[in-house]
Amino acid sequence: MLTSNCDNELVGQEDAERLFLQIWHSGKMPPCLLISGPKGVGKCTLAFSIARYVLYCSRSVQQGEMALDLSSDGAPINLKIPKNHPIRTQVSSNSHPNIKLVVRGWVDKDKGKRKKLIGIDEVRDTQHFLNLTSVDNGWRIVIIDGVDEMSLNAENSLLKTLEEPPNKTLILAITHNYGKLLPTTRSRCLKLECKKLSDSQVLQLLHLYRPDAEFGSGQAVASLSDGSIGRGLWLVDADGLAVYKEFMELFATLPDLNIELANKFAGNLSRSENFSGASELIVWAFGRMIGLVARKKSAEVKGLVPHEHAVLELISSSSDLDNWVSIWEELVEVFRSASLLNLDRKITVLKAIFLLQKGVAK
Repeated sequence: MLTSNCDNELVGQEDAERLFLQIWHSGKMPPCLLISGPKGVGKCTLAFSIARYVLYCSRSVQQGEMALDLSSDGAPINLKIPKNHPIRTQVSSNSHPNIKLVVRGWVDKDKGKRKKLIGIDEVRDTQHFLNLTSVDNGWRIVIIDGVDEMSLNAENSLLKTLEEPPNKTLILAITHNYGKLLPTTRSRCLKLECKKLSDSQVLQLLHLYRPDAEFGSGQAVASLSDGSIGRGLWLVDADGLAVYKEFMELFATLPDLNIELANKFAGNLSRSENFSGASELIVWAFGRMIGLVARKKSAEVKGLVPHEHAVLELISSSSDLDNWVSIWEELVEVFRSASLLNLDRKITVLKAIFLLQKGVAK
């Protein structure tokens, strides 16, 4: 849910912060900001930080209560507002009347199932919200997570709002896939790019959000997070490091597949509540290995878990890289189809394993 990101600590996105602050204090704010970047790097956190800042500044100018972190020349240096300010509480509890959250609607709320796309009804609700009189004559803010999950009709409807936005309107559109958006959508928005976090920043946030979790030195988790605190939290919460270790162990047995090990691995994953996260990890891990071999950086792998070096040797000495890339693309499609069509999970994992075996056998 979006609200889980409302009060998170924004780390590692100083460039995006500075760009927003420059634009905001120039008085030339565009109606829509596209907040783009990889999953789990802080895009939602940035959106809520901007929303709090705009609402705070709007109210503070009226009431003369401005209290921001300033540089020596008096310019704001970040998006922080006072921790005990009521706007922070209202935004965190999703109760501020001037903020509208737009996400995929529910198919079955009791089962936690959402629609595949944000539909036109959600956009029409947004347009109705923007036509209402704002509280305190302040800014109205819409946060869309994510705009690349909109249906074509919904995105076209959003474009109409962007063509003639009401006064004091700011749309914060989060996207994991900037290139998927219509060219006209991109042209009417200003892009704020969120970068991958460093390993040290991931560790900083892991210790902040999971102070009681045990993950050793954290170096393996940080490296496998690939700059994403979202993935890092999944690795800790769902024991994703164990999934990665088992995947490497199984991969290293190829082409002489250990059937017992394969069935155990597929069975465990199929019963997991975090099957989607586990399948994403497998696809990412395989792609990472191909990339390391392609860039001739296998020697730089620190061997954070057993069998990594053996898997790299298998990839580099078996099929050519073009074939491995084709297999990776097939792997992506296997898991994508399973998700869309609700296919049997265990069979899906076994099919993925057989694809890898095919690559090693060539």
